[in-house]
Amino acid sequence: MLKQPNKHNFVEAMLVETLVHRICKHCTAILQKDMPIGAKTILSIWSFKRKRIPDGTISKYKASFRVHGGIQSWGASYWEIYAPVINWMSVRFVLAIAKIHDLDTKVVDFVLVFPQAKLDVDKYMEIPAGMVLAIRECMS
Repeated sequence: MLKQPNKHNFVEAMLVETLVHRICKHCTAILQKDMPIGAKTILSIWSFKRKRIPDGTISKYKASFRVHGGIQSWGASYWEIYAPVINWMSVRFVLAIAKIHDLDTKVVDFVLVFPQAKLDVDKYMEIPAGMVLAIRECMS
């Protein structure tokens, strides 16, 4: 992302993403020395995407702060999985029915859906490589 000519758009999207997480109080920044003894951290990553409208024009630059799921292990860093998704055949079927019956359709983009799930236990994430937190700001 940092090698792209429009990297400033992604940096701005990163700032928006971190601000929204902070406002919604999804997490609290702490120093590693303040973690409970024996607590393990999960790595985190940034995911970047250019959202486009049907003609190919970029409508939005998106940056998502995510847990690096590839290194989690069942029973240690997670206990259940649930991701409600729909397959494309179902989407096409519903759109065909809407077209046949001349019904209106709309696109809906849910923002920050998964971080809103409540956890029974505390989880500790490391900030992504290259990201710097002003710890005083995050803890206020």
